[in-house]
Amino acid sequence: DTATPFEHRSYGEELALCMRYYEKSYANEIVPGNTQDQGASLTWAASSSGYYSFNDRFKVEKRATPTITTYNPGTGTVSQMRNTDTGSAVTVSSVTSTGTSSPFSFVYSSSTASTDGQRYNVHWTADAEL
Repeated sequence: DTATPFEHRSYGEELALCMRYYEKSYANEIVPGNTQDQGASLTWAASSSGYYSFNDRFKVEKRATPTITTYNPGTGTVSQMRNTDTGSAVTVSSVTSTGTSSPFSFVYSSSTASTDGQRYNVHWTADAEL
C-alpha cells in the first residue's frame, strides 16, 4: 500500500552484504581469470610430507559453504597457482573449506611443485549464491 523510505547504506556495508554470496581475491574492477597479481594470495612452500598447503581467509562469513575456484595469476588458468620464483604453473589438487567462515586451504602436491622455500601465488573466487 505504502512505499517505505529509501534505505541508505554505505558502499562498505553494501559490499559486505554482497560478499556473503560471492567474494574474490581480485580487485573489485577485475574479472576473475584475468592475468593480475594484485590481491593474489602468496605463500612459501615448506613440506616434509610431499604435499603443500596454505590457508587463506574470507573477509566476511558466507551464507552457505562456498564453492571455491582457483586461478593462476600469470595465465588466468582455472585450478592452478603459480610458482613466482620459476614462473611455472602448479596444479591445485584440492581446495578445502570447512564451512561458511575462514580459513580455507589450497593443496598442491610436490609432483607439480618445485622445492621448499619457493614462493607461490593464487587468485580465488568463493561462490555461495542461492
